[in-house]
Amino acid sequence: MNLSYLPSSGNSRILIAILIICLPIATGIAFAFGGILTLAAFVGIIYTILVFTNPRIGLYSMVFLLPFDSYFLISDSISLTRLVGILAFTAWIIRKDSISDIAIILKQKLAIGLTLLAGLSIASLLWADYQEQVIIDLLSLAQLLVLFFFVASLVNSWQRLRTVLLIFLAAVLFSVPIALYQFYVVDRYRGGDGLSGTVNEFAIQIIIAIPILLYYFQSKKTNVLGKIMLILAMIFLFLGLAISQSRTSILLLPLVLILQVRLVGWSPSKRFLFFAAIFLSLGVALYYSPRTSIVQRFVKDFDTSGSAFSFVSTRGYLWWIAVSEFAKNPLLGIGFDNFRYHFLYSYQFVYPGATQVWTTAMPVHNTFLSILVQLGVLGGMITIYILWQLFAMLHIIKKRVANNFQRSLLVGTLFNCLIAFLLYSLLATSLFDKILWIMIGLVQAAYFLTLRSARSIPNTTQI
Repeated sequence: MNLSYLPSSGNSRILIAILIICLPIATGIAFAFGGILTLAAFVGIIYTILVFTNPRIGLYSMVFLLPFDSYFLISDSISLTRLVGILAFTAWIIRKDSISDIAIILKQKLAIGLTLLAGLSIASLLWADYQEQVIIDLLSLAQLLVLFFFVASLVNSWQRLRTVLLIFLAAVLFSVPIALYQFYVVDRYRGGDGLSGTVNEFAIQIIIAIPILLYYFQSKKTNVLGKIMLILAMIFLFLGLAISQSRTSILLLPLVLILQVRLVGWSPSKRFLFFAAIFLSLGVALYYSPRTSIVQRFVKDFDTSGSAFSFVSTRGYLWWIAVSEFAKNPLLGIGFDNFRYHFLYSYQFVYPGATQVWTTAMPVHNTFLSILVQLGVLGGMITIYILWQLFAMLHIIKKRVANNFQRSLLVGTLFNCLIAFLLYSLLATSLFDKILWIMIGLVQAAYFLTLRSARSIPNTTQI
């Protein structure tokens, strides 16, 4: 894979230098002639030129914006993250060898499985009851597939893989103060009792960020001061997790910690000290968070009496409907993303005792059951094939980097992040979460890196 870009690297450096010099001038002109909107236009133009000069800037920007996706909304159907992704992909696809890069990736079994799943989703429109309503979601799925190819192609060194993870960790840490402000100021002022917006997505990103933070904590290259800073950052993440009130993510936390600590092989005494520090930090976070509301939500979760549709009862209701829908067309399913509309228009009051009215189309709240219901047994088999290839690749990578502690720890961290997300997917519909497709792309990129070290595929040109 040849990842050389247009223009040449020398011209790119000159262009970037010119843009950096011109940025303060553009800012002054913007404020003089039009204020904030003109400034935004100038910054947008300069950023677009930078991305087209080097699409890697777009990749890093998109990863950084992931935790802010629900805050930086341009309209109801597009976010700043998605806009940056479109720009980055456009800049990537026009370079010399992007088509050859895609062709190499398409030969991989994982990419074949993902492409088959996307193709089946498109084909399901032929027998779906609700076709026009899911066009936007199909476009989102196509964008996520492109994101996989984008990440698998551009992350062509171990250092770049670490950089992507570090940028994501930094972004999550930056997003926590915004969440704190929203909970303690905005929501409380409005009379709410928790985060509005995509709470579960925010919480699972914290869960994924924790193994990455522990990776740097466990790294031999991190000095004592760095470890102290990382412990403080861990407390910050715990506080963000506590205020999210995401019960699924809080239940996943102990498993994520145990899996990550096992990678290092610490002695029992070190493990004891580590977990003592971790749970002390968690205790501090819970002390300064809405402890009562979390406990109340956990208690309510298991209240299935009457019309108390909550964590268990709501999901049980949705899963019961999903099984009923699956029986209608077991082989091919009811059509991509159609369950929400079947629920909204046909099933709200079918369950005995159901009195609650949902004004939005509810998903299945289980990614794997959602695929089975909407794409049938065929879609389920493709999903199993994808998961099999994903973990087979991780197993091969782990074996080939076993003699390199840093790379082995990095691959193990990526594995733990993926496991956490898949477990989270048992209680949420997460097919459209961009972080999932980025992680899958990183696994494919790491697989290429291990093969390249064994001279199995051509080397890449460093950007």
